[in-house]
Amino acid sequence: MGATAPSSSPRATRFSLALTAHPRPGDTIILQPGFYPDPVRITRAARRTIPSSSRAAEPGQAVLDSNRSASVMIGIYGAPYVEIHGLEIRWYGQSGIDIEESRT
Repeated sequence: MGATAPSSSPRATRFSLALTAHPRPGDTIILQPGFYPDPVRITRAARRTIPSSSRAAEPGQAVLDSNRSASVMIGIYGAPYVEIHGLEIRWYGQSGIDIEESRT
């Protein structure tokens, strides 16, 4: 199972919109090459045996870049077993990925 976040304009293609479907354990969100300016907040847990993941279709070509307008680009809060692969994360204010209370 997977959702694809395309990279065309307008930016209704934002990574954050792909997450509004609340991915379930085992789901994969695939980001197409392009720039994604909005920060992302992940709050839904997966399971140890069935993690949820987000990845770039082409490693390094899906770029999360807020031009320093977001303090955190990816916030993982209370959501264990989340995997992130192949994304370039840049130009954030405080941290690229913030993880809190994501107990296993």
